[in-house]
Amino acid sequence: MSIAKPLTISVLIIVKDEPEIEQTLEILKDQCIEMNAECIVVDASKRRLESIRVKHSWVQWIDYLQPNGQGITIPQQRNIAVAIANGEILAFCDAGGEPCPGWLKMLVEPILEGKAKITGGPVTIISEAAPDFGYNNQKYGTEVQVPTTANIAFTREVFDLARGFDETLPAGEDAAFVWTLNRNKIMQFATPQAIMGLDNGS
Repeated sequence: MSIAKPLTISVLIIVKDEPEIEQTLEILKDQCIEMNAECIVVDASKRRLESIRVKHSWVQWIDYLQPNGQGITIPQQRNIAVAIANGEILAFCDAGGEPCPGWLKMLVEPILEGKAKITGGPVTIISEAAPDFGYNNQKYGTEVQVPTTANIAFTREVFDLARGFDETLPAGEDAAFVWTLNRNKIMQFATPQAIMGLDNGS
């Protein structure tokens, strides 16, 4: 009788000149340890965040060199993060995001339990400019209404099915990714307790 190998988890973050990533990593460290998850950062900052990199040696930090003339490389960085990751479950959040206690566990639990192949939790805006604004605060197991990589997890299987993030799009590649899965009858499963705080600035 063979024993199924437990699914590995990777937490993936992309960054370019956002020192706020430090607080995200500080929050995530214990959660990653608890879930035996790796954390990978793909950084297009040309070593300007080196002090944070050194401080968080537990993170696998990848330097990304943007092609000449290309200002936005968000989907490229995300695809590289997935290519490097060892996980069969891939979770994304934003640099500067503030995951709630137990965020990672609650976000991936429906995948581990076989209830879903892609999940998403609420995003709460924590800036003073919009203190009461947020989205995706929905009932457990319903379909996530606003696709975003600010708070998402999915299996490598569905990433391959969607052929990753569309690198031809200047914006909205996270929504396009989820919509591709929708067309393949795969719904994004809401996890209302897996809350991500996000400062959208002024």
